[in-house]
Amino acid sequence: MIDVLEEKVQTSICKHQTDSLIIDGSLLVYSLHPTETIFEGYANNVFAKKIKQYAQKHQRVDDVFDQYQYDPASLKSYTREQRGVGVRRKVSPTGKLP
Repeated sequence: MIDVLEEKVQTSICKHQTDSLIIDGSLLVYSLHPTETIFEGYANNVFAKKIKQYAQKHQRVDDVFDQYQYDPASLKSYTREQRGVGVRRKVSPTGKLP
């Protein structure tokens, strides 16, 4: 049956192209392994380098960082409450990576 279907359908190999790319910034930060110890080095040599790689293939690259608002009925809020409160850190170019 596959032979019959393949005879009736013409296929061509084509390269998919997109004009723009939207990146989940938090996911990208989490997925990149830091090779630098200072935040500025990480931002310039790891994070920006990856964004530039994407920019070579796409005309537009948007890196989106979002913030979740508190909603007592959401599963995310419940999970956060169960996990507890973490340590907040101020980020500066010369500060060490956590």
